[in-house]
Amino acid sequence: MDIPNPVAIQLHSELKSLEITTMLAILFNRFIEHDDRFLFLLIRSLEQLDSKLLMEIYKEKVEVLDYFQDLLLTKEFWISLIGVLKSKNLWEKFIHQIMVYGVTSIVDTLLICHFHPEQLKKISVLSNLIKFDKEYDLLNHKEDVQKSPASPSSIASSKKSESDTLAKEKFKLHKLQEDLSTKNKKYNDLLNNYKQLNEERFSDEAVIRKLKLANAELQKQFRTNDSKLNTLLSNFEVIKINNDKNREIDLMNDDLRADIERLTGEIAAMKKKMKKK
Repeated sequence: MDIPNPVAIQLHSELKSLEITTMLAILFNRFIEHDDRFLFLLIRSLEQLDSKLLMEIYKEKVEVLDYFQDLLLTKEFWISLIGVLKSKNLWEKFIHQIMVYGVTSIVDTLLICHFHPEQLKKISVLSNLIKFDKEYDLLNHKEDVQKSPASPSSIASSKKSESDTLAKEKFKLHKLQEDLSTKNKKYNDLLNNYKQLNEERFSDEAVIRKLKLANAELQKQFRTNDSKLNTLLSNFEVIKINNDKNREIDLMNDDLRADIERLTGEIAAMKKKMKKK
């Protein structure tokens, strides 16, 4: 049994979901690693994004198709891709792109990550993938027609069939473009809501920080005032004790004065008696 694609393994290590991992592994195995359509889209997209680079590969390699086939089957390519995505905080958006828009929507991301990783800013579709996908269908249809002998009636029928097919494909293309536009709008709405929630969260956090600072200042003032109050209460207690002592001294003085007056009177009376004798 083939080892699952490193992208599926990485996602499993994060989500611990066998169902999601299996689904992603099947998608990569069937529609990326062993799919001629994906290879065709990869080559046509590179031709649009960087035709000079495609020519360089063509000059160095015998078959461009073999080059990309080997690349998609190389684990190091996917491990390097994961590293680039994580370093740019685009890993989750990469997985989201696959789940929502399908595996073909990551063609441009794979090319940029491999050839120009420094240019990767966001996960997006840069090339005309819908057009290239239709080219692949038309080329395969043409090959099927050439393999079978043609008669006048079959040629006429074939032309009518091609006309009907093109009409159907144009309709499908129109529906796909509408669907893509709707999904992009929903995604942008979700992104805007997410940004708004983040802004509100940051605003709430700023208010909380201000309240915490104000609370800390109030606590500091409370401690200062509490210390002053304790000092005043202590001084008041000392003054009260001194006042109580002063009242006791005044009472003692009054008693002493009364005793002195009494003794003075007694002495005077005794002196009078002594003079009479």
